[in-house]
Amino acid sequence: METIHQHVSIPEDHRLNLEVRVPERVPAGPADLLVVISPRPSRDPKGDLLAHAGRLAGTPLAAKGGLAVQRELRDECPIPGE
Repeated sequence: METIHQHVSIPEDHRLNLEVRVPERVPAGPADLLVVISPRPSRDPKGDLLAHAGRLAGTPLAAKGGLAVQRELRDECPIPGE
């Protein structure tokens, strides 16, 4: 089985003509073709991970420091059997 991934843009009339180049390693002859449509979300700046950079600066959590926060979380959630 082979997977072919191709980015496309759906036109207004929702008609899409695909030309698929099948790798040479796939033998000629009968085959099943499966098309999966997975809409990609638009690139909204509000949804961008970098938009959240620095948000914790100046908060009590950031003042503790990363190592102290990790120790606190570890101590709150002990490993069963220890």
